[in-house]
Amino acid sequence: MILSKAHERRIREAIRAVHEKRLAESLAQVEEAIKQWREGSIAVFEVDAAILKHTERARKFFIHYANTPASAPEAIGVLDEAMLLGVITKEEYLQLTTLKR
Repeated sequence: MILSKAHERRIREAIRAVHEKRLAESLAQVEEAIKQWREGSIAVFEVDAAILKHTERARKFFIHYANTPASAPEAIGVLDEAMLLGVITKEEYLQLTTLKR
């Protein structure tokens, strides 16, 4: 796909924002586990399990998002996520996905 530098930059920004949002959601689960542990409602091993799950999710996120070039067909899937997560508007989504590919 041929992209202008501005479009490529915006797609990369959207991919990065989705990656950050997914990491934040995952870390929130770790944070909740720590909170529950401090309240005494779960064991420390459950916190450890939450951390391990986060680590695995973070690795998958990195593989998926950090390795998706703006010009790759896979970028459209990430832009779908970006729109659903409110990272980009529907109008921007249409603008970025209807470029000559």
